[in-house]
Amino acid sequence: MVSERIQRQIDRLRDEAEQASAEQNWELVLEKARYVLTFDPENSARAAFLAVAESAMGARAKADGSPVTEADMASHRVIVAGVEGLNTPYPILS
Repeated sequence: MVSERIQRQIDRLRDEAEQASAEQNWELVLEKARYVLTFDPENSARAAFLAVAESAMGARAKADGSPVTEADMASHRVIVAGVEGLNTPYPILS
């Protein structure tokens, strides 16, 4: 059980996540939902918000749990295409 003060903060973040969801601001939904889960890891409603936002953004999770979006993958493809022709022995990291 969390303290009353923490619960107020969770409630505020929940309201902000719901507003961001209504505006389809999925990055903000992700941010707020993750923040709630740092205070209350068992908060299933926020975990659901997180899943919806990640799905809406076309996100996949990296090993550390942070999202990889379609925009991330698109920029990666541009970087790889630009660097591949350099004929370097070093791996491409992006």
